[in-house]
Amino acid sequence: MYPLLSRSSRSLSGRNPCWPLSIFNIYVKYRCEQRQSTREDDLAIHQEVDIKASPASVYAVLTDSEKFTTMTGGRAATISAEEGGEVSLFGGDIRARNVELVPGKRVIQAWRSYRWPEGVYSIVRFELSGNGNSTKLVFDQTGYPDDAHEMLDSGWPKMYWEPMNAMLAKKS
Repeated sequence: MYPLLSRSSRSLSGRNPCWPLSIFNIYVKYRCEQRQSTREDDLAIHQEVDIKASPASVYAVLTDSEKFTTMTGGRAATISAEEGGEVSLFGGDIRARNVELVPGKRVIQAWRSYRWPEGVYSIVRFELSGNGNSTKLVFDQTGYPDDAHEMLDSGWPKMYWEPMNAMLAKKS
């Protein structure tokens, strides 16, 4: 499957999660792009949304298989709650690996659609911060195929933000 970093390898943030080497390379590429790339033709998605729930509740939906499946109306999700763990969303249409997980604050994943060419991963980043009785969610996605931009940009609100707000508002 994926070659693993040895336990003695250096890891990001001082952690040693033994991420698959390919995911480590994707994350390093992402960090370099963050610092170096400001070209106007680079495609990126940036969205900010207010979710009517606590950061812990939003984080739980993003990292818990059962909660995510409920949010999507029953489309199967299998989500590892560990860094380096595998993620399968929307009945397998989306495959990902958790790159960084900070409970209640941040989720970073190497994320791909089954429709994309083999080996193509984007980086998705969910930053969560408390905002009174709600959560400010700042979302960024980079590294996806050019022809996926419109679908992704319109898909995040429809597939994530709106159903997440609806589901969590019922629980409040």
